[in-house]
Amino acid sequence: MEADNPVLKKAKHNEIKSNIVKRETIYIPVHIDRQFDVNLQRIKLPACMMEQEIVDAIRHNDVVVVTGDTGCGKSTQVPQFLYENGFCFENYTVGVTQVRRVACIALYRQVSLELNSDNLVGYQYRFNKGYNRKLCRIKFMTDGILLQEIKEDIMCSRYSVIIIDEAHERNLNCDLLIGILSRVVKLRRERYESGESDLPPLKLVIMSATIRAEDFLNSKVFGGDVAHCHIPTEFKRNTIHFSRRSVSDYVIDAYDKILKIHRRLPPGSVLVFLTGKEELFRLKRLLSPLEKIRKCDDPSLENPTELQTTNEGSDEPADDDPIFELDSDSDSDEETTNESNTELDTTIPHVPSEQLDAQSKDTVDSITSCADNNENAIEESHNNQLPHLIDGDTVIDEANGNWAEPICTSSDNTTDSVPPIDQFTTINDTTAIDSEDDNDDIAEKEYKVELGVLSKSYKRLSDNKWHGAGRGTGRLKVIVMHASQTMDTQMAAFELPTDAERVVILSTNVAETALTLPNIRYVVDSGKEKRRLDDIQRGLSRFVICDISKASANQRSGRAGRVGKGHCYRQYTSSVFDTLFDENSPTEISNCNLESTILLLCTMGIENPYDFRFLTPPPFDNIRSAMTVLAVLGAIEVPTMRVVDRYSLHNEITTNPFKIPASYPYKSSYEVLKDLRVARITQLGHYLSVLPINPRYGKMVYVILSKNPTSSAMHCALCVISCLSFGAGNLVCPQLPHDIQQRKPLPSLRSDIELFVWICCRYTMISGKQQRSEYCKSYGINERLLCEVLQQAEQLYRVTGSLLGDRFNINIDWNKPLETPDRATKLMIEAAIVECMVDKIAVQVQCLSGEGSDHAQNAYRTASILASLKDAFLPRPYSRHKPECVVFGGLIGDEKLKLQDVLPTDAPTLCTLKSPLIFANVIETKPAPRYNPVSDIVEAFCQKIYAPLNYSLGVSRATLNLEHPLATRVFAQQFCFGCIFTVLSRYNQLLEVNSNDFLLPTKASEPLGVLLTTLRRFAISTRERFVKKHRKDPTFLMNEYRNLLRKSTFDVHEFEELYHSLSRD
Repeated sequence: MEADNPVLKKAKHNEIKSNIVKRETIYIPVHIDRQFDVNLQRIKLPACMMEQEIVDAIRHNDVVVVTGDTGCGKSTQVPQFLYENGFCFENYTVGVTQVRRVACIALYRQVSLELNSDNLVGYQYRFNKGYNRKLCRIKFMTDGILLQEIKEDIMCSRYSVIIIDEAHERNLNCDLLIGILSRVVKLRRERYESGESDLPPLKLVIMSATIRAEDFLNSKVFGGDVAHCHIPTEFKRNTIHFSRRSVSDYVIDAYDKILKIHRRLPPGSVLVFLTGKEELFRLKRLLSPLEKIRKCDDPSLENPTELQTTNEGSDEPADDDPIFELDSDSDSDEETTNESNTELDTTIPHVPSEQLDAQSKDTVDSITSCADNNENAIEESHNNQLPHLIDGDTVIDEANGNWAEPICTSSDNTTDSVPPIDQFTTINDTTAIDSEDDNDDIAEKEYKVELGVLSKSYKRLSDNKWHGAGRGTGRLKVIVMHASQTMDTQMAAFELPTDAERVVILSTNVAETALTLPNIRYVVDSGKEKRRLDDIQRGLSRFVICDISKASANQRSGRAGRVGKGHCYRQYTSSVFDTLFDENSPTEISNCNLESTILLLCTMGIENPYDFRFLTPPPFDNIRSAMTVLAVLGAIEVPTMRVVDRYSLHNEITTNPFKIPASYPYKSSYEVLKDLRVARITQLGHYLSVLPINPRYGKMVYVILSKNPTSSAMHCALCVISCLSFGAGNLVCPQLPHDIQQRKPLPSLRSDIELFVWICCRYTMISGKQQRSEYCKSYGINERLLCEVLQQAEQLYRVTGSLLGDRFNINIDWNKPLETPDRATKLMIEAAIVECMVDKIAVQVQCLSGEGSDHAQNAYRTASILASLKDAFLPRPYSRHKPECVVFGGLIGDEKLKLQDVLPTDAPTLCTLKSPLIFANVIETKPAPRYNPVSDIVEAFCQKIYAPLNYSLGVSRATLNLEHPLATRVFAQQFCFGCIFTVLSRYNQLLEVNSNDFLLPTKASEPLGVLLTTLRRFAISTRERFVKKHRKDPTFLMNEYRNLLRKSTFDVHEFEELYHSLSRD
C-alpha cells in the first residue's frame, strides 16, 4: 500500500531531496582604501544606508530588483557593494549595463574615483573600450555589448553578477537581455548544484527608479522568484508646481517662467524640456537679450567676488515660501510693482506678451550660426570648469555617445533602435574595435586629466550650495542640448556657472534619464515630447508631438534638487496629469523592428520566437514581419510545402503542361512566407548574426565580398552600406524655417547612394578638424553621425577580416581619403543593394494600374501601402528622373508619404534576382523548354512576377521543379531522341511520335501516355535519377520506349542488350 500511495511517494522524494547538500558560494569581503573626502561625500547617499540589506538580498536570491528614487546612488554604489563583499571572487567580474554610452564612461570615472583605482573598473561601448582584462572587476558597458558577448558565451562565464541599470526605460536590448539571462540564471544554478559545472550561480540585479511592478516582480519570465529591495529617501528632493490653467503656447509660457525664476528666485540653474530643435532655438532667440545683460544697479557688485559674498549672505527662502509659486493670483499685481522697481528694471527688461507672440512667430534662432558661436564662446571661456560629478546615480563627463534614439526612417533600423544606435534597431551596440597604440596613449592622458578635474569637482560640490547668480542679478547663460550635437558642444551643459550668471539649459528628452546635470534647481516641464511612431506592417514612420507619461514626468522632476530641494514647474494642470497621461511610455519592443532580435534567438537555438518569454511580448505581426524579412534575405530557411489540391497522375498526363503553375507541385515561396512559424537559421544567417549591423545591411557586405572586390571598391562599399544603415534623413539635417545661414546646395545626383559617396569622399579628403566641421555646417551634414558612419565602416572591415581569416586579402588604409568609385564599382554596389532590399520595391502607379495622369506619373506604390491605396512620392531632388521602379529604405510622413534612401532600378534587374518574392508565374511555349545536359536540369522561359505588387517583370529563363509534369515531358523527349543517352539516337527515325507530341496533352492509354505515366510514377526527370533506377532494374522503361518504335524494323535482341548497357554509357 505504501508503494502505491502518491502522498507517501512525494514525502519520500522530498526527504531524499532535503538530504542533498547544496553547494554554496563563499564570498570573502575585500578591503577598499578610499580617499577621505570622497568617502565623506559617498556615505551621505541613501544607498549606503541600505548596503547590508542589498548585499543580503543578492547573496540569498538569484534575481533581485533594486528600486530607489533618482539620485539615491544605485548606479554608483551597488557595484561597489558587490565588489567589497566578495562577489568578484576567483577573478569573476560584476557587469553593469547602461542604456546610453555616455552613462558608461561617466559611471566608470565616478566609481574609479571612489574605489581609488585605475584598474578595478572598466568600460566598453561601441567603437571604444577601456579596461584591464586581468584586473578589471567592475565593467560598465552598453546593453548591446553584453548581447554581443552572449552570442559567443551564452553562459556569461566571465561574470558572477550582471546588473541591468535603468531597466524602467524598457528598450529592446534590455527586454531581450532579461529574457535570455532569466534562463541562464536557472541553468547555471542547476548545473552548479548538481555538480555538473564549477561555474558559480549567476546573480541578476535589475535596477530602476520608476519600475513597472507588473512587468518585473510578477513576470512569468522569473516564475515569481524575485526579491525586491527598495532604497528609501529621508526627504522629498523637489516640489511639484502644476499650472493653474492649460497653456496654448508652452514655448512662450516657458519664456515667462524663466523670466520670473531669474527675477525672483534664489541661485540655481534652470532645465527646460521641449520637444525639438526648432522649439529649442525659438526659445533661445527669445532669451538672447537676457544673455547680454551683465551689470546690476549696484556698481559694487560688478566684482564677482563681492557678488558671491552677497549671494551667500542672503537669506534662503523656505521651500514652501509663496515666492516659488510662479502662477500665483497676484502675478499681475507683482508685474505692475516690478515695473516700478528700478533695480529689476535695470536688470531684466520686461517684454509684453503681444511682442513675444510676434517675435516667436517671425524669428527663429540660427542653429549653426548664433547657437554655435555662443557655445564656442562658452567653451573657450570655461575650458577648465567641467564638473564631472553627479551626486546620485550617474556621473557625466563625456557626451560622445547616443543620448536619444537616432531617427531611422526605415523599418529595418532599430534600437537597438539606432538603431537606435544602441537599438537600431534598434537599432545595436556591438563588440568594440581595439584602439591603436597612439589612441590608447592619448586616452590614458585624457583619463588622468579628467580624473583630476573630477576630484576638484567633488570638493566644489561637497559644500551643498547652489552656484550662480539669483534674484535678478547677473546675466543668463543659455545652453541648448539635443542628440545630434557634437561632444564639445554638449559638454557646455555640464559646466558650473560663475557667480555672475545663471545657467538655463534648453533640452529635448535626452536629459530626462541616465544622466544628471549639475546645479539644476528648477525644472520647467512642457509635458510634451516628439515621438516616432512606426507602423512595422506598413514600413511607415511618422513623428508626432504627444504627451509624455507619468513616469517620464517624474524622471524630469527628478533632475532638480541634487544639492538641495528643487522645484519642478509643470506647464499643465494636475487634472491633465491625472487623466490624460499614461502611467508609462510604450515599451520599445512593441513598436520596433525585430529582425536582429529574431536572428539572435535563432543563433541560440530558439527556432520558435513566438514562444520566447519576453517581459512584454511583442505583437505577433511584428514577429512575423521580421521572420519574413530574414527568410527573404536567406538568413533562415524557407520550407517547401506541397499544394493541397494536386493533380492526379492521370490528369498530369492529360492536362496541358503549360497551364500548370511553374512551382507545382509545391506552393510558391511567397505563399509559404505567409505561414512561416519556425525560424531555422542558415549558414548565411550565422555569418550575419556576427556582424555589428542589421541583417539586411550585413548581407550587402556578404554580397560585395562574393564578387571579389578590390580594396578601393570594398572601402567605398562599406562606407555606403554604413550610410544606408543610418539613413539619409539623419545624415543630412533638414533646414528649419527662417534659418538665417544660407547652406550650400547639395549636388544634383541620381540617388541617395551617389549622395552618400559624394559626402564621404569630400569629407575624407579634407584634412583638419576645423575644416571638416565647416564643410559639414556649410551643407547641413550631421558631423557627429558622419563620424560614426566611418567608424562603423571600419568596424565592419575588421570584423569581416577576423571572420574570414587568411581568406580575407583586402587591405584598406582608413587614414587615406575615400577614392571616387569607377562605374564598375558603382554598378556592383547598386546591384548588392537592390538584391538585399528586394522586399522594399516601389513601382510607379501608372505601371501597375495604367493611369496616365500627371499625378500617377509622380506617384509610387509599395507593398506595405498597397491595401490602403495611398501613394508615395520621391524626394524632390530625384522626382524629375521618374524611374519606373526604385528600392527605398523607408517611408516617412502622414498625409503625404515620402520615400527615403532611394535607388532607381528596373524590371530586367529584378528579373534576375533569386528571391521568394519573385517567382515564375506562366510558362511560355516559345521559346520551348529545353534540357541542360551540363547541369542536368530542365529550363523554361517564364513570365516572372514581383509578387507583393503583382508587378510583371517580363520573360526570363527559369529552372523547373524536377517534379513538374513539364520537366518530366522534356526529359522524356530528350531521352527518346537520344540526347540523354547517345546510343539511343540510332532509333530516332523509328519513333512514331515527333518532338512536339511530348509537350502536348496526351491520352494516358496511348504508348506515349504510358511512358510518361511511368516516369511520373517514379519521379524521373533527370539523368541522375534514371541511372540510379536503371542500375537497380536494367529493364526499367524499356518496354514503354520500345512501344514507341515501329515494329519489325529493328533487331529486338540487339536492342535489349543495348538498353541494358545504358547506365554504363
